[in-house]
Amino acid sequence: MNKITRVIDFQKMYKLKTPASRYSELSVSISEKGMLTISSSLFNKMEKFDNKVIADFYLTSDMKTLAIKSSANANFKFPKSRRLQCNELLYLLDRNGFSTPVKYIVDWNDANNCFTGSLATL
Repeated sequence: MNKITRVIDFQKMYKLKTPASRYSELSVSISEKGMLTISSSLFNKMEKFDNKVIADFYLTSDMKTLAIKSSANANFKFPKSRRLQCNELLYLLDRNGFSTPVKYIVDWNDANNCFTGSLATL
């Protein structure tokens, strides 16, 4: 068959999806040095108190599920840089056999009125 005159039936072909941009991903990452960073997309979606994201972070005992609940009286106060040092989380991940860096992919959970997500494989 001639390459130039070949007829292509697009209906029978698989169309690739646009890859998700790393900038649109709702995620929380923890570096090798314990720096906890929330993605810019997540930061923009979270409730703000005095222009800061203030939230509590909850983890299941196996460290595989994360919940983030915004509250004016919460423990974590993120500046615009979206980063905080969190040695406790680094210790907990290490104690449970996870090597850093790690990332949690999160989404809004209507039932619990918070962001929840799972540990992603890097």
